[in-house]
Amino acid sequence: MDVREIKDLTLDLARTGDRIEQIFQERRDASATLFRELLSAPNRGGPGPLVLRATAVPMTLQNIPEITSRQELWWRGNAFTMMIGSEKYPCGYPATEFNDLPRVRLRSLVADSSSHEGGGSRRLLRGDGLVEFSLVHPKRAPLQRGTVHRMYIGWLMSVVVGILAQINRLREDLAWDAVEFGLELEIHGPEPLTVRWTDTGHSEPRTIHSRLPLLFPQYSPNRI
Repeated sequence: MDVREIKDLTLDLARTGDRIEQIFQERRDASATLFRELLSAPNRGGPGPLVLRATAVPMTLQNIPEITSRQELWWRGNAFTMMIGSEKYPCGYPATEFNDLPRVRLRSLVADSSSHEGGGSRRLLRGDGLVEFSLVHPKRAPLQRGTVHRMYIGWLMSVVVGILAQINRLREDLAWDAVEFGLELEIHGPEPLTVRWTDTGHSEPRTIHSRLPLLFPQYSPNRI
């Protein structure tokens, strides 16, 4: 490569980085707005609101032609079990909601069960290849397990597994083997937020001490 080609490549990489960051910032802003709306609702005496978001963006410009008529691209899943060492850990919710069929929106496919009283999942697949899985909980009434603001590892794993499975579906059906995705994970919740494996057994709860929202380092998932 000569000096001009190196400069052009450097500029292209810079523009790509700016574009990806702009898309992620757009999704962060949308999550923050949603959480503020949930937080402004009257208290119900129980756990506070929660927004758990995972967003994946193609690192190069992509276009899915006629995406609204291509529902075969919509990954559908269900509850699953993961192994923690030699122990089985069931991940039922919200993965059980990933079997829903999508609704058509402008250049996108969506699913939303978060309007239920206890909240639920949201999914988005856009024509530019953006994929997003979210778990959205409003303020809730007191639970038998107490009123502590909480999140379960199964909720987090359901969202992460769902978005990875959707990325894999796009790679398989669109021959996107060489398309790299950037992945971002974010948690909005009241402080302090307790993280638990289950409500039974000997697992000890942990508390997120970082100031919320908690934004995880961006990650590029390999093919699964």
